[in-house]
Parts: sequence; structure tokens; C-alpha cells
Amino acid sequence: MLPVPTHLHTCAADASLDDELSAAFRGAAGAGADALVVVLPAEARPSRELVPVIAALARATPAVSALALVHGSPTLSFLTSSLALQLPGVRVRSAATVETAGL
Repeated sequence: MLPVPTHLHTCAADASLDDELSAAFRGAAGAGADALVVVLPAEARPSRELVPVIAALARATPAVSALALVHGSPTLSFLTSSLALQLPGVRVRSAATVETAGL
């Protein structure tokens, strides 16, 4: 099996998270990547408000079939579970580090 082209995006701490997520999906589309790893800033407090934002971006970027969100927050697994329900064609996971993102 060939490796899936993966795009890594590290969100800037001083930028809007919505803007950074948009940039991540644009970058993945521009790179022709099938997988996207998004590293959220350590200062970010991921909340359920991100779910519809990420779901809309993923639907608008159909080439992305795998998504990993990276952050140390324990609530991230709840968010990725919610995303997985909304995006049945996308493999969604959470990880505490890029090394454990496993796409």
C-alpha cells in the first residue's frame, strides 16, 4: 500500500483558529494531500463550536479523507468523535502529538 500524502499545518497562536483551520484545509487541497494533520496551539481551548467549522471545511475539501487534530486537551477526543459522525467518509482522530497522529 502506498503512503497517503499528508499535509501538516501548525496553527499560529496569535491568529484566529477559524482562519488557521481554513488555511490548513486550503493548504491540504493545494498540496494534493489526502490526509491533513492540524496542530492546534497549546493555548487553544478546543470546544464544540469547532465541530461545525471543521465539518464545513472538510465537506468543501473532498480530497481530504483523513484528518488528525493534535492538542493535549482531553476534550479533543469528544470533538473528533462528533466530527466522525458528521463526516462518514473521513477518517478522523485526535492525538496529543504529531508523532502519535497515526494517519
